Amino acid sequence: MNDCYLFPTEQPDPSDPRWATAGGAPETGRFYTCDDNPQLWIYVANGEAAPPDPAVLAQEALGAVQLTTPTVQLAPSPPAKSYVGLDTWMWMPAVQWAPLTNTVTAGATSVTVTIEPRWVTWNMGPGSKVCYDAGRVWQVGQMPPGSTTSCSYRYTRVSDFQPNGMWPVSAAITWRVNWTCAGNCLATAGSLGEVDGPSGTANLVVGERQSVNVLPDEKRNQ
Repeated sequence: MNDCYLFPTEQPDPSDPRWATAGGAPETGRFYTCDDNPQLWIYVANGEAAPPDPAVLAQEALGAVQLTTPTVQLAPSPPAKSYVGLDTWMWMPAVQWAPLTNTVTAGATSVTVTIEPRWVTWNMGPGSKVCYDAGRVWQVGQMPPGSTTSCSYRYTRVSDFQPNGMWPVSAAITWRVNWTCAGNCLATAGSLGEVDGPSGTANLVVGERQSVNVLPDEKRNQ
């Protein structure tokens, strides 16, 4: 949000309900208005500082949250190898694809951040894939024919020449951070935009299936 500069304004009549809403009275404090929003009335008690910028409190609340590190799940699952041209499924536990919240209070101002997952970026080694959910779990021996997923990657190169003969895989969630303010607030809501969380990692061997033509004996002898 933009900085809000408070300046004194004509005070409401003592019977005005805004005093009761603010928990004050003409003899205990006064109202100010915001330079860029004259309709916003802020009550400041005598001897108290103006309320803090809620966006600053939101940053503080965000900084106290441990953003989720995805647990990388793949099918084929390491140490089994995937193959060039095969759809490798990627997912994380569904519980990790969930909103997070935190609240910070300063005086009469409380700000709550809501941190929601927007997408996850899978770096697969030679390329990447952006998925918009946790992905679908591959259950060995339980998947019906033709099963599909919203999150997969198809390799076009083997991992033979990579360090340790494996492609590095990582997944990181991008979160949208919104905040709301309660109490004595310069603004009631806002956004901190999008932030990237930490990466979960794994390694995957990618090979290539070879086709061998076998001729009957009579064909080989011709």
